[in-house]
Amino acid sequence: MAETLARGEQSLLFLNRRGYAPLTLCRNCGYRFECPNCSAWMVEHRFHHLVITENGGVNEPLVGIISDHDILLEQALNPTIIIKKMDKAPSLAALEKTLGKVEQLRANYVEANTNSAIVQKVMTQCYSGLYRNAIRLVQKEIGPPPCAYTWIALGSLGRGEQLIITDQDHALVYEQDACAPYMADMAEKVSGI
Repeated sequence: MAETLARGEQSLLFLNRRGYAPLTLCRNCGYRFECPNCSAWMVEHRFHHLVITENGGVNEPLVGIISDHDILLEQALNPTIIIKKMDKAPSLAALEKTLGKVEQLRANYVEANTNSAIVQKVMTQCYSGLYRNAIRLVQKEIGPPPCAYTWIALGSLGRGEQLIITDQDHALVYEQDACAPYMADMAEKVSGI
């Protein structure tokens, strides 16, 4: 290689690397992480997909594959992602889990001293998504409505000023008195979230 460089030519070195970094170092002190069972240094491979097996074992049946993107989405506190998770919620229990993310998002906005008008808009969208999907999931549980109806958001949600989920100001307008038992059941289940 020295002779090649002395002639002004290029040299190529091929390294047998599977991963991104040759070894993992502490940025503060330079410590090289090593395997506790041998003298090999730990390397970072930057894998972007993780295989999920039934009981976590190597010889267990494959359940699925999760990507680093999936993990980021799961942990994200982004209103668009939260609302998309609401739209994909398969059950009321799954929908209720997204409510914790909404509350955490609001707390983060307040801590960051975000303009209240922005927080109100974002929270209104999140809570509108919550109720829209609660209605969808309740109807999935109790069956389709027997008549046409309109669910109307009133109060702070209706004005687009929702900050926290407190009392629920909604109206339910339907076309036939015979639908009253179904509508009462739906309203109670949606309001229970």
